[in-house]
Order: sequence, then C-alpha cells, then structure tokens
Amino acid sequence: MGDEQPTPDTLARLVQAALGFDALQPWNRLQDGDVIVYDGIEPPRCYCSVMGAAGQSFGLQAFEGPGGLAAMNMVRRSGEAAADNMALFFEQNCSLVAEIVDPGDLDPLDRAVLAGARFSPSKRRVPQFAAMRPGQMRFVPTDKEAGRLADCLEAVNWMCSHGQGTLASDPWADGKNPLVRADSGGGYRVEVVPEDQPPRLASPPKFTAADRKRMAQMPHLPAGVELDCFFFGAIGSVLGRKTAGLLALLTDEAGFVVANEAGAIGQEGVATVADLLHNALMEGIGAMGGIPARIIMRTPELAEQVGALAQALGSEVWVSPKLPGLDPARDALLSAVQQRLQ
Repeated sequence: MGDEQPTPDTLARLVQAALGFDALQPWNRLQDGDVIVYDGIEPPRCYCSVMGAAGQSFGLQAFEGPGGLAAMNMVRRSGEAAADNMALFFEQNCSLVAEIVDPGDLDPLDRAVLAGARFSPSKRRVPQFAAMRPGQMRFVPTDKEAGRLADCLEAVNWMCSHGQGTLASDPWADGKNPLVRADSGGGYRVEVVPEDQPPRLASPPKFTAADRKRMAQMPHLPAGVELDCFFFGAIGSVLGRKTAGLLALLTDEAGFVVANEAGAIGQEGVATVADLLHNALMEGIGAMGGIPARIIMRTPELAEQVGALAQALGSEVWVSPKLPGLDPARDALLSAVQQRLQ
C-alpha cells in the first residue's frame, strides 16, 4: 500500500542520491525560486525547489501534486509575509524534503533512518529526510515517499549534470519551467513548459440558513474586530504523526479576546483554515452581541478566507500586517506555549 517503513535498499538509494546532490551543490547555480518540474513514471508531478542560494538551509523540497503546488505558490506569493500565512501553508502542504545538515543536527530518529541505509553519519555534512502532509508536521517518509524523493533528487542531479545548456538559457523566463520527464528505459527527457497554475484554496464554509437566522437578530456595531489564524505548536498525533495546532483568535480593537478556536486540519469539523476563522467569528459575534463594522486581518490571503462571510454579514474586510489589539494576546499565548515546551 506504500505506507510501510522504508526498506534498507530504498533508504540506501535515497542517501546516495542526497550525497550526489550535495556534491553537485546546485544552490550555487539555482535560486530558491527556480523550480524544476519532475514527471515520474507514476504520478504525482513534483515541483522541486533547491534550497541554499541564501547560504542558510541547503537541500531540496519536492512539492507533490496540486496541493503541493498550492503550498509552494503560497510561500512564493507571500514573500516576507510567508510566516503570517503559515496556517494556510499547513492546510495545503504536501511535500518531501532532503536537507544537508551537520551531524549534530540529527535527532535519534534521523540517525535510525541513516542506520537503516547502512550509512554512518561521520562526515561533515549528512542528509536528513522528512515528509509533510496537509495538517501535519514533519515525519519520516514511508517507503513509497522515500522512493519518490530519491526519484526527484536523481532527476535534479541529472539536470544539473547533463542539462547545463538548458539551465544556462534561463528556462524560467516568460512564466516557464524546465520539465524533466522519466522514460521507461531509465533515462530522462527535458523540455521547457509553461508554469502550472495552482488550484484555488478550498471554498470557505457556507453562510447557512441557521447562521442567517441568528445574525438577523444581531445589531450592527460601529466598532471593528481583529482576526488572525496562526500555528502555535504540535497538539496531537495522527497514526503516530504530530499534527500542526492552529488557532483562530478574535479580539476587539482594544485587545480584549472575544473568541478563540483551536484545531488542526483534518480534525472533525475542521477541513480548512476558513472553518476555524468562520467558527471564531461567529462565536465572537455572539459574545459581543452584534456584528462588527469591519474585520481586520493580517494578510490578503487570510482575508480571502472570510470575504464571502463578511459580505453576507455586511462587514468590511481590511488588511493590516500589524494588529495592535490582537498582537499582544497572540505573543503572550505563543510565549506561554514555548515555556511549556522547555
């Protein structure tokens, strides 16, 4: 079924592909935004981003399928605000990661993975692997995922070794990407293709008849509220894997916490970030006894998640990177979580 632990042979192949990647050091010729698309013999299509041009993290992240493409696009589109959209990233992210790290950065599970590949982490730089799925934190890849990550590394290695002419021609110009396609004979074919367009995020929850009846009894208030959704830490496990805890927080403009809604993508009743925002806003309206004149949110992408709901309520949606009422409450909560983890 593909959910079993990686076999020693799969891990050995993955480690060798990662060591070959490190030897090529493709971050010296590629920028983080230079995507190499990989089509294997079997789907999904992978969008490979080489990390390291900034001189910090070195490795490869392969975003898988439409969900991975949406997550990758979210990061690229958000720019410096990417951290503020982390909740939306967790909603979509489907990716595999091979990172080149110092041996001291390995945890016991990483060392067990390398031992399974019969590899001793005695070198100055060693590989570290992870898989990510919507709503979940990093975890050890399954055998199928490890094989797919090895496929991506080998394809990028081949591109950097044999496709230098294509890379030198700036194949990313005019909204295009280089595509490496595996063939049944074990080789590769390269072409330059238009960028794939990411899918839209899931539709926000509907403003139900029950919501409409309840809101019809509520007056419209002159004041506004501040609303945000953010990652605050691992809150549980699914099949032994940690899930990403998200919190939708609603305050009035004076900073009084009116409502909060904690959850994780995939839990009952929480399919999207929009669900958390919807629940927090409806709870807050009930607590305030009225509908706010405006809803102030941190990023345009988060604001999109409540646009239809705000329109139904008759509220305006504003965007501001600073939320002076909400930020102290968020910082205090994150600080308290961090102290509990220490």
